[in-house]
Amino acid sequence: MAATGLTRATVLGVCDGLVDAGWLEEFNDARADAGRLKGRPARRYQLREAAGVVVGLDAGEGYYTTIVADLRGRELGKRRLGIDSHALGRSGRVASARELIRLTLEDVSRTPEDVLLTAVGVPAPIDANGQSPAGGEFWQLMNSGFAGHLWGDVIVENDANLAAIAEQAQEPSATWPPCCRESALAPA
Repeated sequence: MAATGLTRATVLGVCDGLVDAGWLEEFNDARADAGRLKGRPARRYQLREAAGVVVGLDAGEGYYTTIVADLRGRELGKRRLGIDSHALGRSGRVASARELIRLTLEDVSRTPEDVLLTAVGVPAPIDANGQSPAGGEFWQLMNSGFAGHLWGDVIVENDANLAAIAEQAQEPSATWPPCCRESALAPA
């Protein structure tokens, strides 16, 4: 509530909607309520692990690395594949990425239908729409049109930008807004 500025009733209504949609589950944390004498007990929520998975694909020039994680960020599976991007071409890069992701999902007993989001890091400049400049043949090869061919919502970003975001996520600090910190997910 503090992070959003919304009332308790509004936040609880949104959380109830997310529970109904299958994204959240309510849990009871008796330790947090121990010794509480006044006021309403907090309602606590967590992301529902079974709601789906997210996929990360590092689509480099000479290799692909894919990671499948649950909604709490725990790595479930990982694979790496050496590739020759220039021999594969754009369509071959996309086909190789799809197959590597499919195999990684299979490793963790998941299917492409379980994927909610795929984040793809490419070694190319990216605009707000996930596109690379048309004038660069290398950039077009590296950003091979993944967004239209992978599962879930697909985000394509410059790999260096994604690395910086990941590094910052490993060390939550005061620079992250309260709504993005893990502790902000618990009490409501």
